[in-house]
Amino acid sequence: MVAPMGLGLAVFYLWPVLQTFYFSFTEWGPFGGHTWSGLDNYQRLFGDPYAAEVFFNSSVMSAIAAVAALVWSFCVVTLLRRGTTTSKVFGEGWRRLLSLLVLVPWALPGTVVAVAVAEAYGQPSLLLGSFVLVGTFWILPVVYFLRFMPLVVRALQASVEQLDPSLEEAAGSLGARAWQRFTRVTLPLVWPGAVAGTLLAFVIALGEYVASVLVFVPANRPISIAIASELRDFNLGAAAAYGVVLIVIISISMIVAGRLERLRS
Repeated sequence: MVAPMGLGLAVFYLWPVLQTFYFSFTEWGPFGGHTWSGLDNYQRLFGDPYAAEVFFNSSVMSAIAAVAALVWSFCVVTLLRRGTTTSKVFGEGWRRLLSLLVLVPWALPGTVVAVAVAEAYGQPSLLLGSFVLVGTFWILPVVYFLRFMPLVVRALQASVEQLDPSLEEAAGSLGARAWQRFTRVTLPLVWPGAVAGTLLAFVIALGEYVASVLVFVPANRPISIAIASELRDFNLGAAAAYGVVLIVIISISMIVAGRLERLRS
């Protein structure tokens, strides 16, 4: 009984993906219906400089956001783990407050985060001076960072909490300095989990549409906007080809993340 149900659920989940693969080899007419076109959509896709540009834009912006989230996560997790002095002054409540603030961007809808960033950094301010994010390439990496940073923080925090504090204490007793304890003891043990969380944020940011559609500009047009444009023009085969390439990229990244996760465990 369980095996047929599992098989049925697998087919149910895979059917939209299989349909996307099939439609990527078809050409749709203006009045509906489709015909088999072979590799025509992929030939146009890989031969179009515009298509290469949107894949490059999404990859670069997602990578910038993911790496920034990784660096920020190390700062946050270190503060949460070693803030004993601060805890004596402010109590343990500050840690719960910091953990809550980290999760707020993930709990908010993408449209809210995008509008908030646009409102906050759409004009000169004391924080950024005369530099304005709205209308620049950097607006989307910032939005992606805020949206998916909690995923990296949680993945890294789970890895750090599994460490035995006595390992760093032993290294310290042998004369290792703080940076040596971090690079030679802590970092190698938490690195697989940190990279897995970073890759997860990267692949989700690759296909982000809800926040992207509000603040993108021609200089940073992502894959999701290109797919939406093809759908509006009724180029369903081309949109499916974009989706297939995106699925392949995400699948490779998830396989790498899964292997790193197994290494951590």
